[in-house]
Amino acid sequence: MFELTLDDFPDGLILRLQPTGSKFICNPPVMSTDEDYFAWGFNYEKVIRELQELGWELCCNPDYLDTKFTALRKGALNLIIVNGKIEFEKCVQCTKLAKRFNLLNKQDRIDLFELVRNGYYDDLLDDGCD
Repeated sequence: MFELTLDDFPDGLILRLQPTGSKFICNPPVMSTDEDYFAWGFNYEKVIRELQELGWELCCNPDYLDTKFTALRKGALNLIIVNGKIEFEKCVQCTKLAKRFNLLNKQDRIDLFELVRNGYYDDLLDDGCD
């Protein structure tokens, strides 16, 4: 489990790699799902292009390649390529917090990531707590 490393990519393509998702975050881990990773490299478009040349397939609409992240899949592995080191670091911190608090509910994990990445999360403001 979680054996993907930087050595699995051409030199310098992926500079940082962080396991994430329910298989990594949850205790006990969800074993019936893919392995998810955040990844960052200097040149966002080049990383995506070269990974596709290595057999990774886009998991999202190609029109969204210039946004903050792009997901690619190869077998049971998912790579979420993050556009920018600061955005990547936010994803790492979210993963650490989600793991620390053992967020088993997927929507709770999504809410946390949205809150940290965007600085706020509108839906959280409407929970009835005043």
